[in-house]
Amino acid sequence: MRIELVIFRLNRPLGGAERYTRDLAIEFARRGHDVSVVAQEIDHDLFDGAGVQLVEIESHGWGRTHRLHRFLSAVDERQKRTDAEVVHAMLPIRSADVYQPHAGFEAIAMRPGHRWKRWTSRINLKRRYAEIVEATMLTDVRQPKVMCLSDRTREEAKRYFALDDRQFVTVQHGIDTERFRPATVAERQATRRVLGWSPEDVVMMFIGHDFERKNLAGAIRACGAQSRSDHDERPMLAVVGAGRVRKYSAIAERLGLIGRVQFLGSREDVPQLLAASDGLLLPSHDEPYGLTAIEAMACGVVPIVSRACGVSEVIVHETDGWVVGSQTDLNAAVARMMKADVRTRMGKACELRREGLSFARHVDRVEEIYRSRRGDPARARVSRGSTDGSLGSTNASRG
Repeated sequence: MRIELVIFRLNRPLGGAERYTRDLAIEFARRGHDVSVVAQEIDHDLFDGAGVQLVEIESHGWGRTHRLHRFLSAVDERQKRTDAEVVHAMLPIRSADVYQPHAGFEAIAMRPGHRWKRWTSRINLKRRYAEIVEATMLTDVRQPKVMCLSDRTREEAKRYFALDDRQFVTVQHGIDTERFRPATVAERQATRRVLGWSPEDVVMMFIGHDFERKNLAGAIRACGAQSRSDHDERPMLAVVGAGRVRKYSAIAERLGLIGRVQFLGSREDVPQLLAASDGLLLPSHDEPYGLTAIEAMACGVVPIVSRACGVSEVIVHETDGWVVGSQTDLNAAVARMMKADVRTRMGKACELRREGLSFARHVDRVEEIYRSRRGDPARARVSRGSTDGSLGSTNASRG
C-alpha cells in the first residue's frame, strides 16, 4: 500500500504527535508498505535506514499563519499528482483519507466556554486559520475517517459536528513495548546513580512540553503536600520537557522542595528514566490522550492522571493507576504512592497490561482503517479550498 503521512514539522525535540508519526512510518515500512512522510522540516536522522521516503516542503512566510498557509497550499498541489492510496493527516489539511487530531479538534478547542481555553486562543490567527481548514477537511467529498484518541473525544466530536457517526472511530494509542519495559535492578540503579537519585527516593516523573496545560504546578503541589516532618520523606519530581522553568522553580521553592524537583529538559532517554522511577504524574487540565501514561505502565510504573486525559479510559482506577478529579485527589494518590507495598502491587498490575498496550496491535487497527478507505468509492481524490500558495522546493530522500 502507498501511504503518505502529513505533519507540519518532524524534528527534535519530539512531541507526542511527532514521535507517533515517526514510529508509525517506520512500522509500516517494516511491514512492506511504500511510506512517505511530508512535512515542512524533517530530521532525517530520525529515519536512518528505515526505508521511509522523506519529503520536505519549504514554506517560507512572514508569520506562522502565512507559513502554515503556504505549507497547506503546497500539500494541496502535491495531492493533485501523488499516487498515494491513503493520505493520513496529523494536522488539519484541506483533503485527506484519515485525520488524526492529536491535540484535539481545533473547532472544539476554539469554541467559547471550552473547559481549557485561554483568551489568547481566540486571537491566535494561526489557530483560527487551522479551524477553518479543519472544517473544510471534515466536509470534503472524501469524507475522511477521523481517528479519535478516546471515546470521550469521539462523543464530543459527534455532538459538535453535524456529520455521519460512522466518520468517527476511537483508536487508542499503543507503544513500543521493546523500548518501554521494566528495568533490571542493575539498570535501575545505574540510571538513578547518574541522576543523583538514591535507592530510597520515591521518584515521580512529569513528561511534557506544555507545562501549563499539563498542570505541572499541580504536580509540584502534590509532592509538596506530603509529610513535611522530614524533607527527604517527600517524593522527588523529575520534569522532562521544555517550558518556563523559572516560574515552576519558584513554586517548588515556596513549597520547600529545593533539591526535590529536577528540571531535566528535553531528553532522548525517556524509557530509561521512566523505568528507573516509581510513578508518573499527568494531572493535565486538558489532554486528548496522554501517551506517557501507557509508556509508564509498560515499564511497570504507576500513572496518576486527571479525568481530563483520554488515557484515563485505559487505566483501571486503584488497580494499575489512579484517575483523579481534583488537587485533593491528586495529593491523596501521591500519598498512597509513598507506600512501597502499594507501588509493588500496582506496578505488577501495570506489567500485566503490556501486551494489550503494544504498538503492533495499534498499527493493525490503523492498517484496517487504511484498507477500508482504499476500497471506499466515496473517496474521490479532490482537493478543496485555495491552492494559490507557492509550492516551494521539495526534497525527497530515502531514510
